[in-house]
Parts: sequence; C-alpha cells; structure tokens
Amino acid sequence: MHEDNGSRMKHGLGGLLLLAAALSLQVACGAVDEAPEAPGLGVAEQATRGLLPDLTVEEISRSSGGFKARLCNRASHGSESTFTVLMTNDGTGSSFQTNPVYPFSVPAPGTCIWTGGISCTQLGVGCKDFITLTVHVDDTNNVIETYEDNNTMTVSFREDPTLPDLTVEEVIRTTGAYHARYCNRGIVDSSATFAMRFRNVATGQSFDMTNPLTVPAQGTCAWTPQLPCIVVGSNCADTIDVQVTADVNGAVSEWSEVNNDAVAHFTPSYALPDLVVSNVWRQGSAYVVSYCNQGLGTSTLRFQLRLMNATSWWTYQTPSYAPLPVPAPGQCAQVETSTCLGPSCWPGSFWVTVDVSNDVFESNESNNQRYMTFP
Repeated sequence: MHEDNGSRMKHGLGGLLLLAAALSLQVACGAVDEAPEAPGLGVAEQATRGLLPDLTVEEISRSSGGFKARLCNRASHGSESTFTVLMTNDGTGSSFQTNPVYPFSVPAPGTCIWTGGISCTQLGVGCKDFITLTVHVDDTNNVIETYEDNNTMTVSFREDPTLPDLTVEEVIRTTGAYHARYCNRGIVDSSATFAMRFRNVATGQSFDMTNPLTVPAQGTCAWTPQLPCIVVGSNCADTIDVQVTADVNGAVSEWSEVNNDAVAHFTPSYALPDLVVSNVWRQGSAYVVSYCNQGLGTSTLRFQLRLMNATSWWTYQTPSYAPLPVPAPGQCAQVETSTCLGPSCWPGSFWVTVDVSNDVFESNESNNQRYMTFP
C-alpha cells in the first residue's frame, strides 16, 4: 500500500532523505504555489505543503428549508482525498455531519462547491429562528492541507430573514438644503412608515422629518424631500459632519438594525456638477450628443438623456438599465442614438435634454435642455 509523503510529513515521521528530497523539489520547480509560510513549519515541510490543497468555508446561506455552505480550495493543488462537513448549532450544541458514505471530493484548485441543503430540523432549529451556526469543512482531518487552521466559519442568522432592510446610502448638500438617498436592501416590501433624522455631529443639533417616509420597494431607493440647512445649525457653506438615520424610532422591523445611518462630511469647497448639452450632430443614420459637466463637482449618480424631434415626436432616450455617468468637472462625454432612417427623424428641430428625471443634484437645474435645428 502506498503511503502519502504529505501524511508522513504531517505526523513528523519523515527521515533525512525525505527532507532532502522535499528541498530539492522546491529548488527544481521554483516557488511551488507562492503560499505564505505556515506558522511553525520548517522549510522542508513547507515545501511539501505547497503541493497540497487548502480547504476553506467561504459562505453560509439560509433558505426557507435549510442551510448550505460554499466550500473552496484556495491552493494551487488538488487532492484525491475526500471529506465530510460538520454543521453545529452553537446555541444548543446540536450538530449534523454529512454522510461519510458519500463524502465530498476536494474541489479543483481555485474553485468552489456547495453542500446540499441541510434541513433546519436536523440542527434543532426553525428556519426563521435565531441561530449561530459553525460549519467545519473536513471535520475529521481526512485531507492533508497547506493550512489546517482555516477550516471553519461561524455566522449568526436573525429571526425571520424575510424582512426589509433600510440603509442610508448618500447625503447631498445643495446651495440651500440637504437631501439623503435611502434604500431597502431587504428581500421584501413593507407598508410601514418611519422618521428620518438629520443631526449635526459636532453640536448634536438634530431634526426629525415631520412627514413620515414609506419603506421603498425591495431593492430600490428614494430621496428625502429637501431639508433646509439651518435646521441642523448649518449655513450650507460651512464645514460640517451630518449624520442621517433612517427609522430613528425603530418603527420598522428590519433584517439588520445596525446599518440605518450614514455620516457625510461637507466643506466650504464642496461643489455640485452642472450638466449641459454641448453639441449634437448627425453621424450616418444616427445622432451623436455631446454632454458636459461645467460644474465644480461631480456625482456618483447616473442619469438618462433624451433626444426628441419637435415636429414628429420621434424620440430616443438612453435605456434605464444603462444610465450615463456624470463626467468629471470640466469634462465631456458622447452618446450615439439608435439608428433612424425614416422621415420622422430626418431632418428637423430637436429638444435635447440631459438628466431627464432630475436624478442628479446640480448647481443649476435650469440649463439641462437645448433646442437645435438640422437642415
């Protein structure tokens, strides 16, 4: 029966000839997989371990029926060994080991696999209950690895994952007011309403918006109405840190209650973009629109552009799934319309509009449209 060299190294049973062979292999092949040195291992043993897999648990998910884990091999080498996985309910001590008769094979280098679903009842818990779960890959140490101390992951799941999750993702200051963009990052909608608080971090002066806000649909965002700077002791041109908190009174039951606020830092040099249409020309069977940011600031928000024939009403608008980015201050960009060969788009007068839905806060909101006539 063939005995694995890696196994002999792992249990400290190798001799001098084996050490010399391992060192020679490293010299002949160069750095085997450039894995960082494992703590407490000698040079020769590290050379051999560089030829081994490295199993890790990288994700644990919960569905309505159970739990599953994503298992990866993060080394540059595989193994023909097999392994089991142990899931443990840390609160009760209940555990479940996958079937050793049908073990998992080590994934190919750099790839991952998912376990099958392990039912919640097998771990002594309901699928909507709170649980702290530890997953241990190769719990019996059947696979010899580069590292043996990174085989577990522990994750806590809240009660009932089917909840909304409010976050504040952006805070903007214009020349006269603050606005905040808030989102629902949960997986369900909610009809609940909540209050939004704006707070001056330095002085503690705060203001709760009197009209309650509605939780956005799952995966979507909304903007607060404008809030005058003075309500937090700001003149809109000062240096200030503003904290914005969604659901400040805890009225909405959420998936996470610790991600409801954001802090934005503003300085006197804080500036906004200013989008304008700079030029339009015909190119083949399409139009090309050049648009610029003539403001002093920029934005992470995106927008749509529209070109409309003032006579025939032929219209081109950039798709909602591919909105345009705001150029850097003083920079321009171009977009080409779809092809149009009919009389509805040649020639005539056109209205060309940037930021059609006013998604971008700008220093000047009145210069987003241009009227042009083509022969």
